Amino acid sequence: MIPEVENKALREIIVQGYRVMYRLEPDRVLVLAVMHGSRDVAGVTGKPWDEN
Repeated sequence: MIPEVENKALREIIVQGYRVMYRLEPDRVLVLAVMHGSRDVAGVTGKPWDEN
């Protein structure tokens, strides 16, 4: 789960200092963002998990 979001369908894994944020869908895994782990997501306009 992504700590900044309460939606359990949104998840993340940490890979060599990078946050890989993704959403589980019935027939695929949709990668939403790959960000450096030290980046503050709270300060980002247009969160990767927001709908367009």
